[in-house]
Amino acid sequence: MPRDATGHAIIELFDERDRQDVEAPAGVTVEWLVREAAAPPGSAALPALRAFDGPAGTPYAFAVGEQSLAAEARRHLVRDRGVPKTQVTFSGYWRRGRAAA
Repeated sequence: MPRDATGHAIIELFDERDRQDVEAPAGVTVEWLVREAAAPPGSAALPALRAFDGPAGTPYAFAVGEQSLAAEARRHLVRDRGVPKTQVTFSGYWRRGRAAA
């Protein structure tokens, strides 16, 4: 990332041991959340996203992870926060309960 980048990253982990050292720019806050072992993906990240009071203006959001997490993050940003769909990139690159093909 450019060193003058600004933003907020919400990263949900299954296990604390998955945390990685990152050298984020000074203007980027990284929020690490560990969900309960039996909880579904998004159970920690989605409430944090809903509670996040971001900066004014039109943000750009990038939501990736389990399919329902990415879709619900986009739905919240577009429907509840009024972020234009063109300002949200999302990718559900796996689906809970389904084996990879």
